[in-house]
Amino acid sequence: MSYKNGCVLAALSLSDELESVAERARQLAQNLNLPLVFVHVVDDTALFDYANSFSLSGLIAGKYDEDESNKELMARQMIEKRLTRLEDNERLEIRAGSCAETIEALAGQRQSAMIVLGQPEKHFGSIIMHVARYAPCDVHIARTLEK
Repeated sequence: MSYKNGCVLAALSLSDELESVAERARQLAQNLNLPLVFVHVVDDTALFDYANSFSLSGLIAGKYDEDESNKELMARQMIEKRLTRLEDNERLEIRAGSCAETIEALAGQRQSAMIVLGQPEKHFGSIIMHVARYAPCDVHIARTLEK
């Protein structure tokens, strides 16, 4: 696999594992000599699906857009504070949508060489299973401690 023009994509949640996943992704990006894209997905599909299924007016859609923007801004602020710094070859993207599908699509768009995900050591979640099965690149699962 060619890593030219690729990146390492690190999917961050707002859980306690954020820092350990970010550090593992930084190590891998440095070893591969690739830029690093941190991504957090705000999973707002439930509200969006609800509004669509009942064909509700633009009032609901406008409320959805406002809620989505607020959640994205809050997530960005929380993650930036916890990362403490972004290096020159790093950036943070906040997306809305279904977590697994959004990560998979973004990895394809960015021609990612690797996706880094965190997973507590005692269980294997559905997002990890989906990304590991359908990702267009390698997937690195960073085991984290459950608290």
